[in-house]
Amino acid sequence: MLQLLGYTAEDFISGKLKFKELIHPNDIGFVNEEVTEYRNNITKSFSHRPYRIITKSGSIKWIKDDTQIRRNTKGEITHYEGIILDITQSVKAEQELIKSKSKLLKAQSVANMGFLDWDLKTNKIELSESVIELYGLKPGIKYIEADELIKLVHFEDLEKVQNSFDSAIKNDKKHIVDHRIIRPDGKVIWVQAMGDLNYDSKGNKKNLLGTVVNITDRMLSRNKLIESENKFKLIIENAGDAMYMANFEGEILQVNSLACKTLGYSEKELLSLNITGLDTEFVNKKKVKKFWNNLEPGKPYTLETRHKRKDGSVFPVEIKIGLTTINSEKVTLGFARDISERKQAEKQLKKSEKLLKEAQKIAQLGHWELNLLDNKLTWSDEIFRIFNLNPQEVQSTYNLYLEKIHPNDRDKVNKAYLDSLENKIPYEITHRLLLNSNKIKYILNKCVTEFNEEGNPLRSLGTVQDITKRIQTELKLAKSRDKLKASEKKFRQLYEKSGDAIMIGENGKFTSVNVAAVKMFGHANKKEFSEVHPSKISPKLQPDGSDSFEKVEEMIRIATEKGTHRFEWTHKKKNGKKFPVEILLTSISNQPNNKIIHGVLRDITDRKLIESELIEAKIKAEESDRLKTEFISNMSHEIRTPMNGIMGFSELLADPNLIDEKRKHFVQIIKNSGKQLLQIIDDIIEISKLGTKQIKVYEEPVNLNDLLLELFSIFDTKAKENKTPLYLKKELSDKQSVILIDRSKLNKILSNLLENALKFTNTGSIEFGYKFKKLNKSLLLEIYVKDTGVGINSEDQKIIFERFVQAGKEVSKKVKGLGLGLSIAKENTMLLGGEISVESIKGKGTTFFVTIPYKPVFDEIKNETLQAKQTILIVEDEEINYLYLDTLLKDVLKINCTILHAKNGQEAIDICKKNTTINLILMDLKMPVMNGYEATKEIKKLYPNIRVIAQTAYSSKEEREKAMIVGCDDFISKPITKDSLFNIINKFVPLI
Repeated sequence: MLQLLGYTAEDFISGKLKFKELIHPNDIGFVNEEVTEYRNNITKSFSHRPYRIITKSGSIKWIKDDTQIRRNTKGEITHYEGIILDITQSVKAEQELIKSKSKLLKAQSVANMGFLDWDLKTNKIELSESVIELYGLKPGIKYIEADELIKLVHFEDLEKVQNSFDSAIKNDKKHIVDHRIIRPDGKVIWVQAMGDLNYDSKGNKKNLLGTVVNITDRMLSRNKLIESENKFKLIIENAGDAMYMANFEGEILQVNSLACKTLGYSEKELLSLNITGLDTEFVNKKKVKKFWNNLEPGKPYTLETRHKRKDGSVFPVEIKIGLTTINSEKVTLGFARDISERKQAEKQLKKSEKLLKEAQKIAQLGHWELNLLDNKLTWSDEIFRIFNLNPQEVQSTYNLYLEKIHPNDRDKVNKAYLDSLENKIPYEITHRLLLNSNKIKYILNKCVTEFNEEGNPLRSLGTVQDITKRIQTELKLAKSRDKLKASEKKFRQLYEKSGDAIMIGENGKFTSVNVAAVKMFGHANKKEFSEVHPSKISPKLQPDGSDSFEKVEEMIRIATEKGTHRFEWTHKKKNGKKFPVEILLTSISNQPNNKIIHGVLRDITDRKLIESELIEAKIKAEESDRLKTEFISNMSHEIRTPMNGIMGFSELLADPNLIDEKRKHFVQIIKNSGKQLLQIIDDIIEISKLGTKQIKVYEEPVNLNDLLLELFSIFDTKAKENKTPLYLKKELSDKQSVILIDRSKLNKILSNLLENALKFTNTGSIEFGYKFKKLNKSLLLEIYVKDTGVGINSEDQKIIFERFVQAGKEVSKKVKGLGLGLSIAKENTMLLGGEISVESIKGKGTTFFVTIPYKPVFDEIKNETLQAKQTILIVEDEEINYLYLDTLLKDVLKINCTILHAKNGQEAIDICKKNTTINLILMDLKMPVMNGYEATKEIKKLYPNIRVIAQTAYSSKEEREKAMIVGCDDFISKPITKDSLFNIINKFVPLI
């Protein structure tokens, strides 16, 4: 301490010197205040803030002390103990730093620049006051979050700034980017941000230290310069002429796109050329330079020359060249315009003047001009020729003109001209010329006069045309006009009295029609018909599918080319009815603006009908012959097949060594072949009788339900052999199904349909039955046979009921028969007063419908509504079991109900969804697709009020319990008796 202060210990111990006397006068005040404060607070220790002392040598030192206050038992201060540190050097350094920082801040303020320190760990940025002021932030803040500062970046520059920062971080590059800032007050400024990465002692990226400079003024100036340059470029680019800028050496400095397009060069190619290489007139560079040196600023020069394209072709141009200064260098600015068209037009004008003279000579048409200010008259050469004068011998005057006019026409011509001047209107007059040798010419004189604003005539312009030949022709025509009128009257009589329709069209419209045409198209009179457009008397399409409007144009074209054209057509009357006609078109005139067509139309409806009948008869005859031939061939095959079996196995029976088993087998084959042969013979006899109308109808009471059961029992065996399920559906009770019908014919119809169904159904099932229908006041039975077989094409469905016709020959060849079954079925159905029809989809199946009158035997039920009180669903996959239950319910128990049939559990669910009138279900438990347990469970979920009675051949306790668990209301065991069935049904659905 003594070394620090420069005093000895004696100086302090003797009491001559006190420490506070060494304190700098400017600091003694706050030091005393702090001592007083610490003493009064009974503080044990304290530290002054840095202060200055004056050493013995007079130098000033900065010190910092740590002092301990020592007190006695009474709390009174006895003395102070402490440590004094010399901080002079650090204080000076800090002052220098403050001074330097102040200078830096001042420099930054002047340069519109500030600094920032981005801590990459905390993501906080320390900002200088200049940056805070530049960004328009609140004064006094020192740090800001990086995300908050990023928000100030203009949205259009955000990606650029982010990419620059990411690149600096990733690649350890200097970060520098120009971008815009949107200050909180809305002001937009341009700044240039620069920064470098700093690392800690471990090599980790620590912070990004950088500067921010305000470059708004610089950017605005640059943008204005760019805008100015763009405007200049835009003007140059959109100039209507090719632009070339060149120096005085002829080097091309700049061109626009039109120059490149005109000459066929790219911009790069043109900038590498000399202007003299493009101009065929300036081959001497010295001459060019002399020409350019004579150019003066503000005085552009225009000249015509010829330019050469890249491909060597040459074209004329008009160039306007001006002198200007760019960057202290004189340059020429030229705009070149391609004047090829103008030059061509000038050439064409000269040619046109020559052609005009030739045309006037050919047309014998001359023109004249009279200047009324100097009374000078000018004639074209043709006028001199018309007047038989030589232009080299005489002078054109108005008096000469009047002199050549026929004496009887002079006053008329002179008056016409004077009147035109007075009334200020053009005139046109025909008059005669009286020439030498008393030769007369007729001329057409036209004149128009021009007037000034005051109404005074300035000049008259006119034409003179020699029309002598035309006048002579008109005189001849006048003589023959009377003859023509007489001929026309005669033609008109023939025209109107013609039996065929005659129509004359001109330029696409009717100009004349005769009475026969009016009648043919069903109109009231000629006026009404003439107002109809020709396109309205034909249908849109002709029978061949062509568009009527397009086709008639073709017919007219042929007529105009050949003179006449005859063809057939389909027209349309006023009421829309179509009819065929034969048309003869004759072209009377084919001038572009005067196309006249004469048409004669003959109605050929009767002829077409006869032709159609003959063609149809021919086709039917040919088809009949073909079908008969095919039928005979097929019949021969069908007969020979069983005959071969009969004869062949009959011969084998003669063998005495044949064992009995084989003998019995051969006999059975012979019997089957005989039955097959007998069936073929029966079909042939049947179709023959039907064709000769020898068959009679014998009606008798027939129980339709019984007949269908008999057919079911016969065909069910065959169906099972084919593994094809057969189902039967009935709608009426036994009593209601007793009808008057020819049993054998109905049996034959249904047998043929069932045979066909079995033949053509390999998979699926066959169903047949009937439905009761009402049509108006008639009661009908619709009997149907439905299969899931191969189906019938829609084209074949139209012909399958015809004789000797088989549909789907590729399929029918695989099965036996003559193909007469459907024809026999149809004709027998017609004998019963009914109709037969078919619905089929190829590959999905076929349904035949036989609709016959319902003729009940018991009159008291004719008018019954046939409405059932109950609806019962039988779910049974075995058809025999279903038929048994159906018969028990309707015929034995006589229950008035509607019975529905489902063949598996899934089908039962589907029927329940479609029919809400079902009261009771007889549910078989063992079925394919879905068993009765699953079906009952699903049905009860949907319709809990429907009663379900389980039926099965098994009656174990476990099975009963299982049925009840899934929702069955009761249980009935097979075989089912009528009493057990009645009791259990009546238990749930009262039937009486």
